Amino acid sequence: PEQLAHELSEYFTLMRDAIIEQSGVVKEYMGDGIMALFNAPVEIRNHETKACLAALESQKKLLSDRERRASSGSPLFASRIGLSVGEVLVGNIGTADRFSYTVIGDPVNLASRLEGLCKFYSTEIIVSENLRGATDDQFEWRLLDLVAVVGRSSGNKIFELLGQKGDVENTLLQDRDTYELALKKYWSREFESAHRDFNKLSVKNPKNEAATVMARRSLKLAKSPPPLDWDGVYIHTKK
Repeated sequence: PEQLAHELSEYFTLMRDAIIEQSGVVKEYMGDGIMALFNAPVEIRNHETKACLAALESQKKLLSDRERRASSGSPLFASRIGLSVGEVLVGNIGTADRFSYTVIGDPVNLASRLEGLCKFYSTEIIVSENLRGATDDQFEWRLLDLVAVVGRSSGNKIFELLGQKGDVENTLLQDRDTYELALKKYWSREFESAHRDFNKLSVKNPKNEAATVMARRSLKLAKSPPPLDWDGVYIHTKK
């Protein structure tokens, strides 16, 4: 227990530093997870951009820390991050004898669901369509999928945050473009062609789990086409 507490403290410190460097606030630590807020309790200009920068910086800090830990034989930490933006209720909530500063609202739930989807698509950072649209053209993204997360019936486009403009390798951007073209074919019901494109990406880079997932799904739909009113939304049933 003492070692676990020490390791988690080191991990939380790295994450906290990345968050506060971009004017974010750590709302609470939840087991091995963190809830962070931007634009509350103090208004922050360009808070959507700052949240993205904090997410990218936290992954950079973790990468550097993993190299240090690997050399000493210590356990390695990885992190999944979900980001969303929208109107929420923020303030001291509870009872007369016990309350806490917290945040409640659909964007909060969506951010939590997006964090969970990182495991499904094997990505580090997934953001909502609203957040992607609020950051102008400062970052490189990959459109991952059109999904209905647990607790929602409507479809939402989800995006992987790849990095800042100018900081992402050309090979990764080329693979991103190929993936998004295959995704357009998938939504146009060209399932066999989409499967071939997704599969090529998967073979090229086995770590591209999103391509593997989409290749498998495209092949399944090619063999058993969906109804004519299919809208392309994939319904997730697990958090």
